[in-house]
Amino acid sequence: KVLEREPKNRSASEEIRLLDRVEDDLAQARANVTNERYSNALRLYSSVLERCENVAVARLGQAEALMGMKRYHQASKMINAVLQEDKENLYGFYLRAKSMYFAGHLESAETLLKKVLNMDPDDKNCKVLWKKIKKLLGLKKRGNDAFRTKDYQSAIELYTQAIEEDPTLDALNATLYGNRAAAHMGLEQYENAEYDCTKSLTIDENYNKVRLRRARCYMSLEKYDDAVRDYEHIARSDGEASGDMREKIREAKMLAKRAKRKDYYKILGITRHATESEIKKAYRKMARKWHPDKNNGSEDETKVAEAKFKEISAAYAILSDPDKKRKFDSGADMENESSGFQDMDVSDLMSMFMGGFGGPMRGGPRGRPRGGHGHGGPGFSFHFG
Repeated sequence: KVLEREPKNRSASEEIRLLDRVEDDLAQARANVTNERYSNALRLYSSVLERCENVAVARLGQAEALMGMKRYHQASKMINAVLQEDKENLYGFYLRAKSMYFAGHLESAETLLKKVLNMDPDDKNCKVLWKKIKKLLGLKKRGNDAFRTKDYQSAIELYTQAIEEDPTLDALNATLYGNRAAAHMGLEQYENAEYDCTKSLTIDENYNKVRLRRARCYMSLEKYDDAVRDYEHIARSDGEASGDMREKIREAKMLAKRAKRKDYYKILGITRHATESEIKKAYRKMARKWHPDKNNGSEDETKVAEAKFKEISAAYAILSDPDKKRKFDSGADMENESSGFQDMDVSDLMSMFMGGFGGPMRGGPRGRPRGGHGHGGPGFSFHFG
């Protein structure tokens, strides 16, 4: 109207041009938010606020861009500042609920949205977010209920649905991945549980409850070095390791050391709880299987059989001797105790153990000992009963 009366009014013309630039910047900023170009949007909103200090739509737009950049605390402060000045700004309340949602405070966001919808039941943004939150909370609760009743497969499916509902919801998904890992552990699916724990810790590296869960997975998967790293990380973050944590670290380190040695129990196909008679029975079975006279086909087959025969003989020499078995079980390195078998000729080993098979082996001696060892073996006192 001023320009209608005074077409050459310079001040009015400047005001019109300023408003046009502001409107153009706001439109571009909104488009950038829609296209997830949050840094560009933040720059444009800042430009508007430099020219028009108290434009609420620009300040809320900045907050929305900051949320897109996962700077939730900063966004929340901006929204609250706007709402202090305008307590009826429904879009501000919607963004406040959205910031709560992304921070993982879904129950609080749900409560706020109900209040906004009481003021305006037709607010589309609030209705969409409220329905999403209600669905997520329902899936999480049903998953937790299934877990508590040990229906682990149903819990896994429900947690998966919740994660897929909004993969960008880091704060909640860190918990959901941790919960799904626990359900996988209930089914002894430790590789899947390890994967979920790692996904959770990628979101929140300080989530020690899940890190402890992953360490347990590593122990079950015999990844002892990884378990040690997780246990020690927890101990460092707690300031001082508890007695229980120190014991977990000690056990994991001992098993890590043991895992790098030959596992004589595994060689004989028995558990660590095998009795003396079970050890002897397992040795007889393996010795018959890999007896060189039963594997004398090609040269390669004979070499494999001889190597296996030496290996199981060394394993039996350790596990059949109570003192050596005790040392091995405590984590001692027994390689020096058993390495002599590798230097013996197979004929000498068969001579040492032939009583265990009801008489002499067929074919007689296959050669002389290497390295100057006599028939008594490399420092072994061995009796097969």
